[in-house]
Amino acid sequence: MYVDIDLGGVNQFTGNVTLTDISAMNKIAVKYKANDFALWVNGVEVLTDTSGSTFGAGVLTNFQNNAGSGILPMYANIQNVQLYPTALSDVELEYLTGTSYNSYELMAADLGYTVL
Repeated sequence: MYVDIDLGGVNQFTGNVTLTDISAMNKIAVKYKANDFALWVNGVEVLTDTSGSTFGAGVLTNFQNNAGSGILPMYANIQNVQLYPTALSDVELEYLTGTSYNSYELMAADLGYTVL
C-alpha cells in the first residue's frame, strides 16, 4: 500500500507498507498536521514523519484513489472514508484502526466523546 500527500505539487509525506493480507479487511488512517504525519494500519502506527507542511482552509478539495492525475487506479473494496478537520490523537487513531471498534461512533462513545 502506498500513501502520498502532496501540497502544491511538493511531496510532504510518502509511505509504502506491505499489508499482511490484502484480501482481509484492513483499517487504515493517515494523520496529517504540520510536522506530524503518520500512517496507522490495524491499530499500529507503521510510519511517521516529523517534517512537512499541511493544507490551509479550503485547500484539501480532492481525494484520489490512484497515483495522481487519474493514472494507476486503485482496485479495492472501500467500506468507509472519513475526513476529520483536526488531527486525531494517537490513542484515537489506535482505537479507530484497531480491531476493538467497528466504527468511530463506538470508539467515541467509549472514550466519552459526543459525536455531532
